[in-house]
Amino acid sequence: MASQGGPDARAESMQCKLCCNPFEKPVLLDCGHSVCLRCAEMMLSYDVIRKDAGPSGPKPASPPNVGGNRDSQISCPTCSMPTAVPAGGGVSSLRLNRDLEEVVSQHRNGLGGKTQCANFDSCASAATVECAKCESAFCTDCFAAVHAFPAFKKHESGPVGSVRKASMCPVHPTKELELYCLDDKQPVCNLCERDRHKGHDTAVLSTHAEACRAAILKIAAELQQRSGAMRSAAEAVNAMSAELTKTYGTVEQQINESFERVRAALAARQAALLDDAIRIRGDKVAKLDAQRAALERVTTQLATLAATVSDTARSTDAVAVIDALAAAQAMLERSNPEGLQLEPVTNARLCLKLEVDELIRTAAAIGSIITKAMPGTPALPKLKEALFSRLQVEWTAPDDNGDAITSYTLQLASGDGSFSTIYSGNSLTFSISGLTPCTSYQLRVCAQNSMGASPFSDALECQTAAGPSSLWDATNCHPHVAIDHNIVRNGSTDYAWKAVLGVMPCPAATCFRIVASPLTNNPLIMVGLVS
Repeated sequence: MASQGGPDARAESMQCKLCCNPFEKPVLLDCGHSVCLRCAEMMLSYDVIRKDAGPSGPKPASPPNVGGNRDSQISCPTCSMPTAVPAGGGVSSLRLNRDLEEVVSQHRNGLGGKTQCANFDSCASAATVECAKCESAFCTDCFAAVHAFPAFKKHESGPVGSVRKASMCPVHPTKELELYCLDDKQPVCNLCERDRHKGHDTAVLSTHAEACRAAILKIAAELQQRSGAMRSAAEAVNAMSAELTKTYGTVEQQINESFERVRAALAARQAALLDDAIRIRGDKVAKLDAQRAALERVTTQLATLAATVSDTARSTDAVAVIDALAAAQAMLERSNPEGLQLEPVTNARLCLKLEVDELIRTAAAIGSIITKAMPGTPALPKLKEALFSRLQVEWTAPDDNGDAITSYTLQLASGDGSFSTIYSGNSLTFSISGLTPCTSYQLRVCAQNSMGASPFSDALECQTAAGPSSLWDATNCHPHVAIDHNIVRNGSTDYAWKAVLGVMPCPAATCFRIVASPLTNNPLIMVGLVS
């Protein structure tokens, strides 16, 4: 035992007797001893719950009256002397032991702010290892000595401050919260399970936490999967946006090239019309110029004759005037010797016949932007029925992309992997017959519209049913029995073949149940009639 007043005694005096840890906000009890403020709160809660339970047992419906309207008391963990706790104030009304708090603080400062080793009696070193189960911190040597016992070897430990400490029950401070009440959605101890939570559905806290952790991880995986799906959708949208940009560039180039050709044709026609107008104007101007020159020449000649005649008329010789009249009349008759046309030889009209309105209407209908495209890729076909010599497959219509789907093409491949078309039509289902029993096949489908054919769907892997090792030998049957080998039950070794009966002593159209083993070469055996 430590000596009175020695270092070990001083270290022990700084340790709470309830939690066995250095004091945290120590409060003074009536007896003069101290406990941690948190420990006093737990003891007060336990005292109230104990009083609420009474002699008749627990009362789950009544909540703890911590700091309520009646006086409670706590017992000193050192000497068991009770300390009254005033109503309404709770343990916060108890006086803090500031001297002890200062001593504990100085001791910690002496350790460089580190935690004192829990082995107060014989060690004054700072704690380096913390044990979750012991709820204490030790130096390395003391931890190894204390946990040398086999029962302590499985305790969870780690550096000080890194280990999760066990949660204690606020109602029963000495009990860990090891259970979880599924009805009240709160952790409880085993004593709470037997009183306040009696009859409730409980589970082991760690087990329930693991189940919740697994559910959370599952939700996280689902969220991750949805995030991946959203990311894929975003990538598809980005790809579509890039494709749209590329398509727009192509369409823009086509529009510009097409209208450039139209503009070139219009410009050529414009030049031709202007050339025609210039040519016609030139022809008319030439004719008018020639007429004007001839008229000016004749006008000059007539002016000269008029002057000559006028001079003759002014003569005083009567005979000369009389003779001059005949000459003047002859000149008048020869006044237009070239037979010139006095009206303009042409008009000034240039008429343009141009169907502009029709051209505008044609330009308005010269083209349009369409959003039609070939159909989308069909989904994976579905196998509807698999018999030993026949497969029936169906598929759903993909997106027609603005243009109605006109037909579907179904292709089949067997062992060599080469596909061949077996159906083309507008149906969404098809039955393939004449196949080999117990054989693998691949089926794929594509859709067509006026814009073209879609890509083929993913290939459906399917297999025909296993057929009998040998078919019924008709030569060994009754002559009036005919067997139809095409009526087979899928996925079974029982084959119900229709028998068309003649004179046999049983009703017509009766079915025989015939059993065959695909694993042997035994002949088929008739085992009975099926009504």
